[in-house]
Amino acid sequence: MGIPANFVKNPAGPVMMKGGEVEPFADEELARFLKQGMILDGKAAWALCKRGFERELGVRAEPWPGARVSQEHWLAENLMLPAGTVYYRLAPADANVNVAANLMRLPWSESGEPQALGPAVACFENHLGGRIVIFAGTPEVYNGFAAFSFLNETRKRQLISLMEYVNRGPLSFYYPGDAELYLKTGKTADGAFLVSVFNLGLDPLEALPLRTAFRIKSAELLAPDGCWRQAQFTQAKESIEILAPLLPMNPAAFRFRVS
Repeated sequence: MGIPANFVKNPAGPVMMKGGEVEPFADEELARFLKQGMILDGKAAWALCKRGFERELGVRAEPWPGARVSQEHWLAENLMLPAGTVYYRLAPADANVNVAANLMRLPWSESGEPQALGPAVACFENHLGGRIVIFAGTPEVYNGFAAFSFLNETRKRQLISLMEYVNRGPLSFYYPGDAELYLKTGKTADGAFLVSVFNLGLDPLEALPLRTAFRIKSAELLAPDGCWRQAQFTQAKESIEILAPLLPMNPAAFRFRVS
């Protein structure tokens, strides 16, 4: 989706975790994650509740009671439901929990009056200072494919807004389009930003647009010989465009110096 993702052993910032990933961690590690900020699926929230972290989550998570979910309402939009989604009930346990999206049920397919079933997304800032986002759903693989209906522009906007909430500020860089890009970000010891992009799709991109809150002073592209070369770019408010093609199955690494 072009949203930055990094896999690190000891994260210093917010953590994303799904259900089966909770068990290996000690309580002390989980408490540290909850202080740093977390984005969780319903199954992970349930596992954390069973470990005694309901207060830090702000909700009590438990298996879904059985009513069929038809839609998720976020702002004024209906979100597509990933095939094979398993839901968990999120019961707010603190008055400061913000329900950012709702699960809805349509009595019949053409009904214009959906019934609210409970939170689809809950947001909470806990007593440790960590901001927590919990999705009621747990999209799983279906018929050998990832849940493609989760990968849409509306859900991407939702994810970015929730990540920025947990991060307490805008993401450093992300790809705003709908091409299938994998993106990672990092920072060098001297303060430069590294952005690595991999075009997973079959279509070449003539240029690479990126959203950023920074003013870019210089952009460099890592060449095949291991040297950094100047990259041409244009910049508008909160966005830049790298004027270099990104071919299918071809990685590219950029170094940005910002002001």
